[in-house]
Amino acid sequence: MQSHLINRAVITLLVLLATASVMAAPVIVENRGAHAQKLEAVKEHSAMIRVLAERDDAAGLSLMLEQIDGDENIDPAVQVHLLEATLLAMSATTPAPAARAAVNNYRNRPVNAFVRLHEERGQPVVPLYDLAAAAAMTIRIWDTADAEESVSTALRAALWQPIDFLQPPGGMSLEAWQVGTRQAFESVDRRSIAATKSALLQSQSLSDEYDPLLLAAATRMGDTDLFDAIITQGDAHYGREAIRSVYRSLNSGDTVNLLINASARPELASAAILELGAHFSNENEVRRWLLNRLGDSADGASAALALARAADDDILSEIRAVILGDATDLMKLRAALVLRISESAAAQSLRHELLSQELSSEKLREALQ
Repeated sequence: MQSHLINRAVITLLVLLATASVMAAPVIVENRGAHAQKLEAVKEHSAMIRVLAERDDAAGLSLMLEQIDGDENIDPAVQVHLLEATLLAMSATTPAPAARAAVNNYRNRPVNAFVRLHEERGQPVVPLYDLAAAAAMTIRIWDTADAEESVSTALRAALWQPIDFLQPPGGMSLEAWQVGTRQAFESVDRRSIAATKSALLQSQSLSDEYDPLLLAAATRMGDTDLFDAIITQGDAHYGREAIRSVYRSLNSGDTVNLLINASARPELASAAILELGAHFSNENEVRRWLLNRLGDSADGASAALALARAADDDILSEIRAVILGDATDLMKLRAALVLRISESAAAQSLRHELLSQELSSEKLREALQ
């Protein structure tokens, strides 16, 4: 890792030196304390940047960019710091075309401010400020806000279609477009979102690219059908997100049914079982389901963890009956696991009590110890 950093820094410096005729020479900060003192000396500039951002003054910040960039009397490293701070502050403003043009001027600016890592062997240098990255972030934030506004307008006018989610307007990245679209689904009125339900379900049945949008709509509307589509046929990543969201969006009966359905998918089973245990362990139906799941070769350990977290007297009574009864060996071992991982004093007391009794196998005894 260290040699990788050194090699990258050396290559970057060589490129910068080779292009010195068309750009400023690289700046290397050797003393961080001295650099911090120089930044303290320009704190009024930093304060003004914040004030202009709070005023939504993109034009004022654009002018400040120009002034800072053209100031030949300012310390080069401090200059780059102020330019980066200004670019980032502009993300909080409403972008006029002139402001966008001003920020775009920095999108391809090479890194030319570095700091030396004296504490590292070989004392490599690494980037200190990155104007191109700051410009890209600001543009991405602006584009995301534009996308949210555009999609919200289309939703309210019933002009939005699911295919739009995959087709950003010219010049906008797919990431910014889709993030903005999801934000629109999270904020626009529910009636406008409900009008898209049928089209969303049809599109998601053809491609899991629509999963993040279905999740946003399902959460916003508390819609069982949309959650079910993600959980039963969506990408596993969004299926797990849906499992974490459904408890806050649906009534308990619908939530339990969906989580039990989710447990049928191997890649979602553990998450669904733990969610059931976290929120519904007081319901007899769920308790019985979790107890029966102890004997499952794939997911019994997750059921044991869910039961251990909610190990009250009733659950412990059931666990005792399993261990001393005629359940399968695997189910008994998982019941013993409940007692081993439960933090309750009652569970530990039961564990010690069972160790004093005749058990069905030495393996079970070992599991309880």
